[in-house]
Amino acid sequence: QFSLNTRDEQRCMFLEMANENPNAAEKSFMWDKDLKIIMKLDITDIGKILDGLSFAKEVKLFHQNEKTRTSTTLNLKPQFDENGNFKVFYMNAAKQLPDKLLKVNMPVGPDEVAVLTVLLRHAIVKILGW
Repeated sequence: QFSLNTRDEQRCMFLEMANENPNAAEKSFMWDKDLKIIMKLDITDIGKILDGLSFAKEVKLFHQNEKTRTSTTLNLKPQFDENGNFKVFYMNAAKQLPDKLLKVNMPVGPDEVAVLTVLLRHAIVKILGW
């Protein structure tokens, strides 16, 4: 899930990530507050992600919050088929809390990459107020 903050001086995008619920009959995610990871993305982070998605390159982001004593990492790693064609991105996120480590893993297919690219480009325009 993505959300935009365009109302104050700290304009940014928030990325919320959660694992699929393995016990659900239908596809659903575990959005409970203590099970999801939220990462604040600034313009530079969004640019790095766009670059990775556009050119099938690995992306690594690391954010540390001294106030809450937490750190969050986001890795996007492309996978290719036997002919060298892009197949899927694997998105892995981890949040180190003072007492535990949260991890989220999910594949991002070519169709989702196309939508994410449009979403992220639009986010830059909104964040900059253009």
